[in-house]
Amino acid sequence: TQTAVILPAFEEIEQEQARAAMHRIQQRFAEDLSDLDATLYDLSDWDASVAFLRNRNQQYIDSNFPPGSIHSLRLNGMVFATLDLSLYWGIIETAAWIDPDTGEMASVYERDALEALLDPLRSRIRTIDLNADQEEQVVRGFARIQDRPVMYAARPVLFSGGAARPAGYLLVLRNIDSDLIEEYGSQLMSAFTIESVDEAGPGIRIEALDAERLRVSDVMSGADGPVFRISTVVSRSVTQIGLRSIYWAFPMLFLVGLLSLALLYFFIRSSILQPVQTLAAQMRDIADTGDYQRTPGEYRNDELGDLTRTFHRMTDRVADREQELKQAHEELEQANERLLELVKTDELTGILNRRGFEDKIYGQWDLLKRLERPLSVLMIDIDYFKAYNDHYGHIQGDEALKQVAGILAGCLRHPGDFVARYGGEEFLIAAIETDLEHAQELAGKIQTEVRSASIPHASSAVAEHVTVSIGVVTRLPAEATDFVSILDDADRALYQAKEGGRNRNVVLGMRWSDRRGR
Repeated sequence: TQTAVILPAFEEIEQEQARAAMHRIQQRFAEDLSDLDATLYDLSDWDASVAFLRNRNQQYIDSNFPPGSIHSLRLNGMVFATLDLSLYWGIIETAAWIDPDTGEMASVYERDALEALLDPLRSRIRTIDLNADQEEQVVRGFARIQDRPVMYAARPVLFSGGAARPAGYLLVLRNIDSDLIEEYGSQLMSAFTIESVDEAGPGIRIEALDAERLRVSDVMSGADGPVFRISTVVSRSVTQIGLRSIYWAFPMLFLVGLLSLALLYFFIRSSILQPVQTLAAQMRDIADTGDYQRTPGEYRNDELGDLTRTFHRMTDRVADREQELKQAHEELEQANERLLELVKTDELTGILNRRGFEDKIYGQWDLLKRLERPLSVLMIDIDYFKAYNDHYGHIQGDEALKQVAGILAGCLRHPGDFVARYGGEEFLIAAIETDLEHAQELAGKIQTEVRSASIPHASSAVAEHVTVSIGVVTRLPAEATDFVSILDDADRALYQAKEGGRNRNVVLGMRWSDRRGR
């Protein structure tokens, strides 16, 4: 009778513990999938990515995705695709590819390898509703690619804020490999394994391995069916406590006899069964709510009290790990913010790079447009810089770039103005609320300061020192189509300066009625 009554209650607790262990593992996968989508959102909701898909730009790749970069984002694969889902460009970084010369992780750009990532997910990506809210324009989940389980997320590539038609799609993947499983196991304090499966099971499956262990498993599925099975082993300590309780109860039954049977049953029910059921309900509630700070039940001086204290210690450790995980997540976010600042800065000159310039100019664009204030853009190119590098070498060429960058930064007169290295020997200055007259003065000052620096240039066709050519354009954002059109005008002005003999500046006319900046 005792066995029939007590053991099922303990087995119920064991099964609840087993299910809770599986739910924690599955929840960890879900959290990582959300983190993967957050990383994707930052990359896809970016004007520079739109520009890259519309006009392939090697500088975008070199600045944002050098070898090893996506590994720092905890990605193993990234694929850009056109709107018809044709492969555009991609990168794979994984420990499976090691550079034999450097011993470092290699980047794989081969088309066949990238097609192998994109092809199984094309039909899934086509289901994205481009008319839905931007947050909902996503597909994500689990899949098996080349017989390896991965988690993936895909979004359309849009201008910041979701404006205009998408330029294509971006797919990111993260391998579900032994390193990831070990990381999860360490965080959850629960080791587990995965294996590929072809058929979905009926749900969470629990089976006894022996008197001391239970194995719990469940199948994680993707849009096309089951992907992998998670299996973990949990202790059956609750049953061992139950067996000890029964061991001490049987002598009492024999001593008291048949007349004490009813009283004994009442005693067992009130002192063991009901507290166990209450404890089981409390454990289920703690597992369901995730409130591991709660104290499960009252402390007693018996095996059930030992069980309660043991469970309480376990919840304390889980709460501590959750706090550590939260702190680690905050530190990771701070590191990502620092990394983002580094990504926006030109490593050689210390000024903004192209991405940093674009992020900053678009932040000023709406304000200038709303206030109807002018914007002047100066596109600056070092004359005959290739010949300079050929004559003096790239190390001296880098020094010349740093000197010119310092001169440009020193010429800025307004706190809101900023300068960036836009590529190679080309620089951009954004002069906020600056009219054409002052923009011309700034261009003249730059050329004077560069000449005064007297940086030797024996291979120049216009002077014995380094000179610059400048294209100047002033526009009113309220009357301009977009910033790209202003850049195009500045580029044309610079081209005219070069065609006119270099070491000069060319100004394009105004495009608004008679309004002045500072």
